[in-house]
Amino acid sequence: MKVIGIVIIIVFFGIELMQLKMYLDSQKIKGLSIPDDVEKLLGRGDTTHSQRSLVYFYSPSCGPCRSMTPVIDKLISEGKPAAKVDINGSPEVASRLGIRATPTTLVINNQIIEKVILGAQSEQKLLQLLKGV
Repeated sequence: MKVIGIVIIIVFFGIELMQLKMYLDSQKIKGLSIPDDVEKLLGRGDTTHSQRSLVYFYSPSCGPCRSMTPVIDKLISEGKPAAKVDINGSPEVASRLGIRATPTTLVINNQIIEKVILGAQSEQKLLQLLKGV
């Protein structure tokens, strides 16, 4: 019985370490500029260079993404500066930026990655990110 408990603890800490590594890896791109060719792949024009914007990376098979994608779609339809990237359809974009988890949202300000947020976010949180709060 003790062996099962020890195995469960080892598995739990292994999962936690993997999540921590994913988070730390995602923070490495913070402060980097978005390359122009990535801007073009995202379909973003020169007007986004001077404003805060969101780039949302998702996968259709991701559960949290399925709840967050309609929120991003709503922001885009309202004309908010946001773009979404299906990592299955555009793996080169995700790879160039080192995106390894979905959903991942980048906050870009003046073509610089200001924040990297892992996990699903509410509409309120996304609007606050756009305002810089």
